Amino acid sequence: MEALYKLESVAMQNGAFSHSLDMRFPDSLRPYLMRCAVYAISYYITTGRAYSNWESAFAKANPEKLLAYVVSRGSGSDTEYIHRVTAYLRRYCGLRQQED
Repeated sequence: MEALYKLESVAMQNGAFSHSLDMRFPDSLRPYLMRCAVYAISYYITTGRAYSNWESAFAKANPEKLLAYVVSRGSGSDTEYIHRVTAYLRRYCGLRQQED
């Protein structure tokens, strides 16, 4: 998926996949949180957990703004990252509730 590739590219540009990340230094926290968020989103999409409307909204999202939104709320579990992304997609990308 192109949107996922763009998200990973933004994270890479911010040093999220750098081998020199060291959590003893505060400067490494933001890139590390980006990496965690990208892994959570990638897993959510590639394992088929994301529904089609979610993926469509995700494709419309600005990857830089999406990562900034998710990371600004601090660390969390994979589920928390997905909830944050979903909240962003609802607010800025027109995602509606999933139809049951």
